Amino acid sequence: MTIYHLENDKTEDLFHKLTSEGRQKAYEISRTNDKNITYKIVQKIYIDEIFSEGISEKSIIICTQIRNKFKELAGLLVDNIKDEHKLEIALTNLESAMLFAEAGINKNLGENK
Repeated sequence: MTIYHLENDKTEDLFHKLTSEGRQKAYEISRTNDKNITYKIVQKIYIDEIFSEGISEKSIIICTQIRNKFKELAGLLVDNIKDEHKLEIALTNLESAMLFAEAGINKNLGENK
């Protein structure tokens, strides 16, 4: 049995964000090169996973529902916040929350295929 060592805590934190396929890829690269699993190896796999994610049909349906709820909330904000500066900040943060929610849903549903 081969024991794989992660380079440091930073590497370990990012390693745990990888999908099971990504972790397996890191193990294979490490085994092929007879090295520890380095941050650079994990980072390249993580970037590949993030920018290669497909969106499932189920994700599209859920994200559309979420966008509609966020749109409804944005309308309430526009109707009730008179200070333009605070309104812009609220809308920007609402948009960020929506994007993070969608990313989380896409990642979660992608792992449960």
